[in-house]
Amino acid sequence: MAGVNGGYFDPDYAPIGLLISDGKMIAPLRRAKLITGVLAASPREVKILRVGEFSRQQKFNAAVQCG
Repeated sequence: MAGVNGGYFDPDYAPIGLLISDGKMIAPLRRAKLITGVLAASPREVKILRVGEFSRQQKFNAAVQCG
């Protein structure tokens, strides 16, 4: 079991940091002090990764950048 603090938005409700939904990138990965992790899911697994470990080549169906 794990918990993450993710899904940040700017004042115009645009996502801050990586957001992937149904395999489509909604917002790109960002480098920032408070969003240093990624929660990512594929049909076979769910992973919590550091930003530096995340790769788009892994073909995740869903992902959110988190703190």
